[in-house]
Amino acid sequence: MDRTWRDEEVNRMIGKTWGEGREDYAAAICLPRRCGLRIHEIFRLDTVTAKQALKTDQLTIKGKGGKVRTVPLPRTAQLELEAMLQQMPRGYKLFVPDATPTDLAINRFQCFLYRHRDAVQIADKHRPLTCHGLRHTYAVEQYLACRKQELDEHAACRHVSLREGGKRHG
Repeated sequence: MDRTWRDEEVNRMIGKTWGEGREDYAAAICLPRRCGLRIHEIFRLDTVTAKQALKTDQLTIKGKGGKVRTVPLPRTAQLELEAMLQQMPRGYKLFVPDATPTDLAINRFQCFLYRHRDAVQIADKHRPLTCHGLRHTYAVEQYLACRKQELDEHAACRHVSLREGGKRHG
């Protein structure tokens, strides 16, 4: 099933975040779209990790199964992290308010996406617009870029899998 978002849908959803004063959600949308992060990886980010990423232009994140990976940090993601750092004191998670359980913060974000997806979706209402779908969008974009560089299908898939921290490297 196609889970990808169209760029216009991403932009519309970001507009919804701004309309509700949830700039943190705009950043939470940008990170899976531009860096391929999983939702738990986004909500695990803290100020120290974000500052280090801004220094190196690469984000090192502990992902699924405790696997650590490093992904390039494009300028749009850098801007979002810079904005989040201006709002948070040192030592805090970027997307989890103090004294809020991480799972609750994740659930609230998912509910926000669910609440607004009908309004932002352009076509094919049966295609779910989820945070994980933003990661799919990133993966497809990376795959197509590899193919454009004339990598064969297997090599392109391997490159995307490695970048996203997947186990399918064979």
